[in-house]
Amino acid sequence: MGGKPAPPVQNVWMRAAAPIGDDPVFNQAVLAYASDMSFLSTSMRPHGLNWQRAGLQTASLDHASGSTGPATSTTGTCSPSAAPLPPARAGMNLGAIYSHDGRLVASAAQEGLMRYHPPTEG
Repeated sequence: MGGKPAPPVQNVWMRAAAPIGDDPVFNQAVLAYASDMSFLSTSMRPHGLNWQRAGLQTASLDHASGSTGPATSTTGTCSPSAAPLPPARAGMNLGAIYSHDGRLVASAAQEGLMRYHPPTEG
């Protein structure tokens, strides 16, 4: 977050703010949505960018996730990694999502776009 380039790796801990039930389909949908929220910031790390940077535009171009079994717990960690593809500033992110007991519950991938236009003074 300090604006310095960093390796394209991060760990994210997430959990639902309230109980969401045990419906496996709904839990898989929640995991897919939540994983899409954290991936693009991994691609920004090698460029020293973050969400608060004025002039930054981002977009999730493609996101896919696959369940490795019933996902009845949304507590877990996500460890995406990214390889920025200059000059387009696109990033390909890969992640693994684990339950609180360490069981792999889903894998995900995302391609994202970053455009940075430094603000002009005047």
